[in-house]
Amino acid sequence: MFIVPIVFIFSLAFIFKPDLSPDLLVWQKIFNIIYPVCDTLFLCIILIMLRISGGYLKNTMLFFTSAGIALLTGDFLFSYYTARGTYWNGNIADLFFMISSYLFLLSFVYFMQKMVEANS
Repeated sequence: MFIVPIVFIFSLAFIFKPDLSPDLLVWQKIFNIIYPVCDTLFLCIILIMLRISGGYLKNTMLFFTSAGIALLTGDFLFSYYTARGTYWNGNIADLFFMISSYLFLLSFVYFMQKMVEANS
């Protein structure tokens, strides 16, 4: 119950720091707030799933957690480079997005393999 607000406040205050300057349009301000909020909720879901997983799902959740951390790192780097105006395609943020996609695939494959073994 306390994890979500603590992580949310920490991420908005120290990590994402959304730009709410008066020269931005309303929809840009909304997306500048929604983007870190969704990342924070995703981080909380990852932490909760890692905490409650056990047994043969533990290794699957380690892949899933690693993928989530890579995705959140890519999101942070993308936001950072976009805010500075230095983002370009093929940046390090895109590498983290690619790594997270690969790790999500590995977690899905590992989970399906364990489900097949359990039903055999």
